[in-house]
Amino acid sequence: MKTMKCVPQRMYKILLALLALISAVVLFILGITLIPVLGILLSLPTFAIAIYIFKLHLNDRCEIDVGSGAGT
Repeated sequence: MKTMKCVPQRMYKILLALLALISAVVLFILGITLIPVLGILLSLPTFAIAIYIFKLHLNDRCEIDVGSGAGT
C-alpha cells in the first residue's frame, strides 16, 4: 500500500528527469548544428543531471532520500 501513495511524487520525478533529458537532447542538436562548442558543453551537464534525477530514490514518506545517495 505504501507504493501506491507515492505515485504522484514518482511521476513528478520522472517528468522532471524527462524534461532535463529533452533539454539535453535539444542542446546537443543545437551544438551540432548552430553553436558547436557552447551547445555541446551545455548539453553534457544536462545529461548528467537527467541521469542523476532518474537514479534518485524516494523514502517511505515520498521524499527524496539524500542519505542513501543516488548511485547506491
